[in-house]
Amino acid sequence: MVKKKRSMSRLDDLMSQDTNSSDNDSATAGISTDKQAYATGNEHLRLSDVRLSYKNKSVVTQLIRFVPDWLVDEANFDSSDKEQKKSFILDRIDKIPVNNVIREFRKSDELGDNVETTDSLEKQDLVEMRKYARHDDLYCSYSEGIFIGRGICFHNLSTSNKQLLELSDSFVEAVNINGSSIDINKEADVIEKPKIVRVGGQRGRLVYGHQRYCYLVYAYGIDHIYAFLTDNNVSNQNRKILIENNNKRPETGYEQLLSYYHTALESELEEGEELLRQLALSKTEWYRIRPFVQDPTLIDIAKKKAINLPRRTLTDIIESIKKGLRSTGHNKPTNAMLRDAFASKLDAMHGNIQKDIAQPQQEKQSRLTVRLPEDKGQFEKLFFEDVRNWSTLDVKDYDLSTKKGIKKYLNDLLEEL
Repeated sequence: MVKKKRSMSRLDDLMSQDTNSSDNDSATAGISTDKQAYATGNEHLRLSDVRLSYKNKSVVTQLIRFVPDWLVDEANFDSSDKEQKKSFILDRIDKIPVNNVIREFRKSDELGDNVETTDSLEKQDLVEMRKYARHDDLYCSYSEGIFIGRGICFHNLSTSNKQLLELSDSFVEAVNINGSSIDINKEADVIEKPKIVRVGGQRGRLVYGHQRYCYLVYAYGIDHIYAFLTDNNVSNQNRKILIENNNKRPETGYEQLLSYYHTALESELEEGEELLRQLALSKTEWYRIRPFVQDPTLIDIAKKKAINLPRRTLTDIIESIKKGLRSTGHNKPTNAMLRDAFASKLDAMHGNIQKDIAQPQQEKQSRLTVRLPEDKGQFEKLFFEDVRNWSTLDVKDYDLSTKKGIKKYLNDLLEEL
């Protein structure tokens, strides 16, 4: 196996080839009163001084809006009245900023090609983040979001995307349950502390632990000072996120595929044993996700049409598409073929789900169009060995040497069913 590094142009070549073939770190918050929380290697920062990471793969990360502590303090409502909290916050939505990831994406958009004129530290982030997925196109980031503050977590998303709503509902439930468990015992902590890298001044950026960070905001408020794990090595962050999330509750298939894609891109390794070790994949698993790594447009299609499906479902669809194309003579289907077929299949799946909900099951059809065997011996072998075990029909009554006789026999069998 080849283990040497490859250039970015080599990866671009790989991604342009025709192919032959949610950081949803929501482990239970739990309760920890480990006094080593302030041991060497931790750094005390205000929660508001820690940024979310654009490298985080969880869809909900870019939907979050943190409610300032001063606004929570200003409120005068029953802390148990969730609807009152929600109404109070939404009436003051203009005072609640979008999170830093969305702000940074917007700034990158505004600067366009002039991004090079910004200071060196910010320029590096603004240029690099353009390689990563955006999720602010899934909702109205100005008037909607997932709102998190001290004792507050809800969303007001209004969308027909049921899979996005399922993800958001699950996230809100986890923050309310686990944030409350920490709030009950003020000396408690999440079981595994979030990790940050310093980004200048008194600021940090999360490497992993975004959901646990939200638990802490819920329990203590955004101005709380917390001892974060620190990482002085800013390299291989995608791999660190991948490893961390593999030990947690499974992400959605879309989020996992994003993580594999960016980790492979970051590693700059040729296909081989070393790359598989970096991705923590078997050779079989690698070949299943390989089309998505080679053509990230497939991942974007999953984002738009199947954001909450498991990875295995998405890779099964690609495998079935490739088999179908090969059966029609396309032994080396192009990326465009896979994209079109993948999008159509996901649309069809969505349509079938809607149809199953809206309409009762239809009666069986009494007629069936089939391609019949030309050879009488093949036909007799096909039907005599199995069908005769349950059918009361006598094949001697049919002329199986003609298509007319065979069709009559098949139709009578259907009637018998």
